[in-house]
Amino acid sequence: MEFCKKQNFNSITQDDDFEKILFLKGAPPKIIFLKTFNSNTQTLADILISNIDNIKTFHNSNSDQLLEIYLK
Repeated sequence: MEFCKKQNFNSITQDDDFEKILFLKGAPPKIIFLKTFNSNTQTLADILISNIDNIKTFHNSNSDQLLEIYLK
């Protein structure tokens, strides 16, 4: 998270510990939380690609700190 903070990156994770840290410490970095269970790499890539517009909007937002993406 420190690396992401220094580089102005978002952190993408499936680990809810990052969400808890975000609520304790706040952003940056912003968290993209993938609620996709045990999906394979291709499925995760497809989910991220299909949500690219939402991710860009989230990244450029000054108020949003958490983006949750669910497996459909």
